[in-house]
Amino acid sequence: MSSQSFTLLQSRASDAYDRLPFPTLKYGLDIHTDVSPSSLDHLSPSPTHTQPFMQTTPDGLIVCDLASAFERIPGEMKRFASLLSLEDKFESLHLSKVKDGVVVIVPENVHISTPISLPSFASPFEHVYVVAKSGSRISLVHHEQSTLVEGYHSSAVEVFAEKDAHVTYVSLQDFSSSVTRFAFKRARVSERATVDWFWSEFGSQLVKM
Repeated sequence: MSSQSFTLLQSRASDAYDRLPFPTLKYGLDIHTDVSPSSLDHLSPSPTHTQPFMQTTPDGLIVCDLASAFERIPGEMKRFASLLSLEDKFESLHLSKVKDGVVVIVPENVHISTPISLPSFASPFEHVYVVAKSGSRISLVHHEQSTLVEGYHSSAVEVFAEKDAHVTYVSLQDFSSSVTRFAFKRARVSERATVDWFWSEFGSQLVKM
């Protein structure tokens, strides 16, 4: 996915969000959320809260922000496309607004023995892309903190595990009770690859996954 194709995707996602009906957000007798079309329509495209960064290791591991990935490793970014659906109202909203994100690229046959901690941002929309190439192994920890976010929050994680790769992804969330959270987790898992998800939702007034 190039920078240009990502911009096109955001435009298509915005059109899809406008087209799709607003879903019912009531579960059982008394579980509901106050998220409404009017509360979402005022959300402007998310300003970039991320300071550009590019971290690399001698064995080739790359951890960087989304904008830097498009600018400095465009060849790697072209290898994959988003797994989120333009037939879902909230996934379309996320794709149309997101600008903050983290990209992790693990080279072929590289095993990262120490868990990598991923940053979180003071943004209502954030995204993590993980590409684990053939035969690689990595463990990632993402701690989303209550002090950074208020109101509506949308988080997406997309993992691409190529042949024989192994990814462990741990997500910890402790937002305040004023946060309504939508979390999307998607993976494309190739032959003999594995993706292990562990997530703990300690906070927020409602979590929809």
